[in-house]
This record gives sequence, structure tokens and C-alpha cells, in this order.
Amino acid sequence: RTTSPLPQVSFSQPMWRRILMGSASFATSGALACSIVRWQHESFAEGAEGGFPGQTVADYDLYIRKPKVEDLKVLVAEFERGLEVWPWVWLWRNKNGPHHVFVGVNKNVKKRIEELATDRKNNILLIDAMQERSKFATDDFYHKNRCAIVENEIALFDPMSKILMLDDERVTCFDECTIVARTPPGCPNGERHDEE
Repeated sequence: RTTSPLPQVSFSQPMWRRILMGSASFATSGALACSIVRWQHESFAEGAEGGFPGQTVADYDLYIRKPKVEDLKVLVAEFERGLEVWPWVWLWRNKNGPHHVFVGVNKNVKKRIEELATDRKNNILLIDAMQERSKFATDDFYHKNRCAIVENEIALFDPMSKILMLDDERVTCFDECTIVARTPPGCPNGERHDEE
């Protein structure tokens, strides 16, 4: 058991393994300084609720109760080493193709989605927390163009590491991220006179 006020960096044996594993790797250097909580830490009971319904903190090798931006790259690195982590690494870099994330929608995003969809290697995620996608196309359009759609807010964003976390604690790695502001009043279909 860890008795210091901050948990020490040590991992339990995995309780179960992910079926799908990412292929990219991050190098973690230096001490891991983050808000990490492991089930061995005395402030959390082994049966404490954690992660997916029906799971406990003990089901994870690395469990971060209140993640911060600097924790995101640690989570991804440990996930890629094969460890069970929470928050859940939902999308990660892999050999199948680049991940393109769009936060919000406008006419330019719609056009870019169509362009990306022509290459089946591209993975496309639309984060539509403002629920404005229907102003530009139907959900059939987005699905036809192979977009995963979520209506979550972004809780954490690390542009240097190209990682974000949604408000439901899904961690997403991306190769390209486009962020669009809410459609201004008086702009039909989100069209603006400038080139943004």
C-alpha cells in the first residue's frame, strides 16, 4: 500500500485486456507527475465504483479520478503499453489511418468531410455539442461519409499532444482537429462573408 499523500507510480497486474490495441507509441520521460489514483491507494476502497458500469477502480491498472490536461498523454502512453486505463482511450493513433476531428460544423467542414471520405483510410469524428449539424446536412449525409458523431462537450484539450477528452471521459487522439465557432446570428447556413 502507498502511504504517501500522492500515489506512487506503480501498476497492478491487469484484470482484463482490451481486445483492440493501438500501434503507435509515445515515449514517457521523467517522472510521471499527474493526478493518478491507483486502487491500492488507501483513500480508495478496492470496491470503489470506477469506469464502466459494474466495474471498480480495482479493474484498472491506472485510474485517474480527476484527470488534468497533462494526464492525457500519460493515459495514452500506458494504454499503448497494454495497460487498462481510465479515463478510457476511445480513439488512438494506429496504422489504419489518420484521425480527423471536427468540433462544430459549418459549410467548410461539410465540404472537408466529403473530401476526407473519398479516402477510406481517413477516420472522421464530428463533435457536435452545439447540435448544429442539421443546418448543413442530414445525419444520413454524415453517416454516408463515415462520420462518427457525438454530442458531448470537450472537457480537456491538449493541442501539443493532439489529444482531447470528452465530458464522459472518452479520450481521443487526433492527427487533425478543426474547431468551428457557433453559427453567428443572421448568417444563413453558417455562411460568412470572410473565408473562415
